Amino acid sequence: MEPIEQAWIVTDLMAKEATKEGLLVDKAVSLLRSAKALLNECHLNIATRDELLPKAAALMNEAQKEIFTLAKPLGSDFEEKWTAQLKKALHGEKIGEFKVEGSSKFRPNMPKGSEWVRVAMPEGAKGKMKDIEKSAGVEIKEDDDSHVIIAGDKEAIRKALDELSPYFKNKN
Repeated sequence: MEPIEQAWIVTDLMAKEATKEGLLVDKAVSLLRSAKALLNECHLNIATRDELLPKAAALMNEAQKEIFTLAKPLGSDFEEKWTAQLKKALHGEKIGEFKVEGSSKFRPNMPKGSEWVRVAMPEGAKGKMKDIEKSAGVEIKEDDDSHVIIAGDKEAIRKALDELSPYFKNKN
């Protein structure tokens, strides 16, 4: 799995440079986040590799295409630099350390085209989730006994988190 992990690192670095140059690469970052979750799952559950590696590669390719398209105004230097880095990574050259996050959990059926966050369920907020879901225009699903996933567009998620924040602040 090493070359695909190195390609993920290069794509992440490329997204960071594009962001520093003032480009809005939110879609690419979201794709990379999903690809990272898949790659983590491959590490933690070897049986998923045949199914998930091609999906991770497709997400990374889409992220790269998005960044390269947005970076056209930066000129050919940007494209040449990162194309060379991607080739090195895919040929097995080590670019950086791919860190597997502890308890990766693949989250299937997330709405396509939506952003999402996973947060701990604040005490006292459980009964308010339906109200927050309606007022913020998001979808809130329980992920386990102590977490929820909030999905929707970025502004709606911010609104939902703002509505949840008093419950976090009132922790004693």
